Amino acid sequence: MNFHVIKEADLFFLTDKYGFVPDKAKDSYGYGLFTRDTRVLSRFECSFAPLEFTLLDSDTTHNYQNAYRLMNKPATDGSVDRDSLFVTRSQIVDGERLIENMTIRNYGDRQAILPVEYRLDSDFDDMFEVRGYAPHVKKSAVQRVAHDNYLSFIYSALDGQVLQTVVHLNVLGNPSANVNYRASQGDSTLSVRTILEIPAGEEVVLVVTVYPLTDGTIIPTLPVVDPVMIQAKISQRYDAWMNSVPRVRSTRSFDRWYEQGLRDVRMLLTDVGYGTLPTAGVPWYAVPFGRDSLITSLQLLPVAPEVARATLLTMAVHQGTQVRPDRDEQPGKIMHEMRVGELTRIGAVPFGPYFGSIDSTLLFLILVVEYFSFTLDESLLGEILPHVSRALAWIEDYGDRDDDGFVEYYQEASGGIANQGWKDSGDSVRHQNGDFAKAPIALCEVQGYAYKALMGCAALYDHAGMKTEADRCRKSADQLAARFIKEFWLEDRSSIALALDGDKHPVAVVSSNMGQVLFSGILPQPIADQLIDRLMQDDMFTGYGIRTLSQEERVYNPLSYHNGSVWPHDNSLIFLGMQKYGHTVAMSRVISGLLKAASHFELYRLPELFCGFSIAQASSPVPYLVSCSPQAWAAATPVLALQALLGLTVDGYNKMIILSPTLLADMPFMEIQGLRLGSGQLDLMISRTNQGDVVTTVVTNTTGWQVSIVENRLGGDDRKAVETVNAG
Repeated sequence: MNFHVIKEADLFFLTDKYGFVPDKAKDSYGYGLFTRDTRVLSRFECSFAPLEFTLLDSDTTHNYQNAYRLMNKPATDGSVDRDSLFVTRSQIVDGERLIENMTIRNYGDRQAILPVEYRLDSDFDDMFEVRGYAPHVKKSAVQRVAHDNYLSFIYSALDGQVLQTVVHLNVLGNPSANVNYRASQGDSTLSVRTILEIPAGEEVVLVVTVYPLTDGTIIPTLPVVDPVMIQAKISQRYDAWMNSVPRVRSTRSFDRWYEQGLRDVRMLLTDVGYGTLPTAGVPWYAVPFGRDSLITSLQLLPVAPEVARATLLTMAVHQGTQVRPDRDEQPGKIMHEMRVGELTRIGAVPFGPYFGSIDSTLLFLILVVEYFSFTLDESLLGEILPHVSRALAWIEDYGDRDDDGFVEYYQEASGGIANQGWKDSGDSVRHQNGDFAKAPIALCEVQGYAYKALMGCAALYDHAGMKTEADRCRKSADQLAARFIKEFWLEDRSSIALALDGDKHPVAVVSSNMGQVLFSGILPQPIADQLIDRLMQDDMFTGYGIRTLSQEERVYNPLSYHNGSVWPHDNSLIFLGMQKYGHTVAMSRVISGLLKAASHFELYRLPELFCGFSIAQASSPVPYLVSCSPQAWAAATPVLALQALLGLTVDGYNKMIILSPTLLADMPFMEIQGLRLGSGQLDLMISRTNQGDVVTTVVTNTTGWQVSIVENRLGGDDRKAVETVNAG
């Protein structure tokens, strides 16, 4: 992962490994400072010429702050001694601005003269332009002005919105330094330059502040910022988040994976008016997504149910209200993606919001059901039930395009997405012979989602006293299950077809999609048993995780986005399904594989995906170079691993918590403090006896709900009798 990214709220800074945003003509990766889907800084480079410095190391452990440490090379004229100047460049984003705090310490025995110049630019490109996916649109020129005490870049967008980026430099501890703001020679960038006089044994601090202004403000105010105070405030926000989620103590590797995941989730949270919800990931998807935000919220339910609440409210507000083929919208449908950049605002791309996702509506219903079962939040239920009814109506009126009983997709928006399941790349749904499946396409996991949504809504309607609606949902779910087994189950391959194409022919490749079907509960136990065995064969399970496509398929490619790679979130839904069907050995192998993969990535941070090479082929997982990292549903995967290892099932209607814990092979114990269920919390201690049995102790239970424990023997698939522990 050859980039660094820091983020707070809706502002993120993407740099190369040196902490710079290089000239895009020389490196077009897409580096920059971004807010509201707009690159507000497209160049940020620092020079000490003619003196040169060597990067010693970088500290990227904080999601909102990076630090780079440098040491000087000897000056060619002998004016500065070798290894005498030590520079720390600390970069912080606080949601409103970017701050670079540069400290220069002179360890030499004589004064050092050091020129410092920052070269900057802004192109105000829309995110789609940055990524190379934008239609050609003639834009106005950026105004670049060097004022007496700041630099400004001003852009008038095509919809009339005025954007501005302001840069200010302040020198602390060196009052004699003159700061010059000027237009750079030889190109259209601006620069700010100063010459520092640093006495022996002393230090000088430079503070560069970049303000993105998106509210039309032209004349900026330039307050002196205190980077230490800002860093402290953001650190307190992270502390508050980490103190609000359950604390887990087990093996060092699992603890690091879990804690890093939660910190990354916190980084990706944003508020668009209805509470903080997870954006999909940085750098390219730092916006609300239907599928991604909903799945991440589902993964987080036992630790942060308020995230699910905010996600549901946000999705409900933006629920489809009309038939608009230009953005794949229909009444009751839940959005796929919401952008606010210039190209979206002028209608050049259909993303304000865009609805080309076949599963977001189903996942919305599943999250409503699961959230209510975890919390019994009656206030939200009353508010959300009308949206539930509209989403269910969408399934019946628009989800089944050809009345065959399955939910399928067909792209209508010309600038939209062709494949509208979670594998949304253009080549992700292909037959065994390599032919592309033609639409409308009914994906296997989507039918599972629909079944789970219908069954869950039946229970929800029962609770609300709406018997007619409950019976209708239950009947539809039963009919779907019967049709699904008949049309999708491939007996000769012990697998489930990836999809049915527009001619109702099975796309009979072996894929990870069938593993997600387990999560829904649509399969009878004997078929689930065969399916799990098939998933754990070497052509699917790499040792690091389950591949998106079998190694035996013609179009398999371990380097591809969806045809052979490994996706952590995909695996998380699969191992949760394995747990629900009682296959804790297979579940543990998948979780252990992901944990092994995480140990090879910086900070134990699993990226969006990695290449599908097996442990036998690669001693560490091979990165997928344009993978987002962090990515929300990858970050939340260890939280779902915790839920699966606990064997946690919550029946809020009957105020019952069911646990069936499993410990990984190298886990002697697991201590959990603060699981958030019902209106209280649950503290647990899980340990392994000398005989290998897994024993669970309920340390504290303030939920007011009853706890039942089904204990595993030897971490296997056989179970002991149920032991009931009363609430209290």
